[in-house]
Amino acid sequence: MPAVPRPPETGGSTRSGGRDSSSYAQLKEFHTTASSISMDIASTSQLLSDLAQMVKKKSQFQDDTRQVNDLVVRIKSSIENLNGRLEDAGRQIAQQKRSLGKNSQAGQEASNVVGQLKEEFTEAAAGFKKVLQQRTDVLKETDDRKRQIYGQSDDDDMAIPVLNLENKPPVYGDSSSMGMGGFPTLDLT
Repeated sequence: MPAVPRPPETGGSTRSGGRDSSSYAQLKEFHTTASSISMDIASTSQLLSDLAQMVKKKSQFQDDTRQVNDLVVRIKSSIENLNGRLEDAGRQIAQQKRSLGKNSQAGQEASNVVGQLKEEFTEAAAGFKKVLQQRTDVLKETDDRKRQIYGQSDDDDMAIPVLNLENKPPVYGDSSSMGMGGFPTLDLT
């Protein structure tokens, strides 16, 4: 009877072609992590796009400051989280390259993935900075328009004046010149 070839053993310490199969399991885990990071970068980019649209739509009479601030906080938190995860992925792949060998194709591919993710992350972070600058410019323009409409204030911290009966035009005189029934008398002298 001819001998039937047995399939190779697939234990964690078995070497196949000089490479440890546990290293490949770790690479698979790395790719899962990289995929998750990529999806989070895409999600952050979408939030950034929403923020950019809100900043561009900002008008003098529409106050969506709360929504904009909430988005800014979410994006900032996401960027900080992604930065930490990318650093961890970079360290993980450096360890993998040592175990796989520095000329390993799988290790080089994983390094390329980390490089691409870092590039996408850098673009998203730069976009965030650009949108924040646009927001600052829009807020400044809005403030300048309000000052033109309501008048220049000597004190920058002073709120826009509210028009009420206490701010009477000088034609009515002072409060001692009130006539009968509390109506102002007109001083024609």
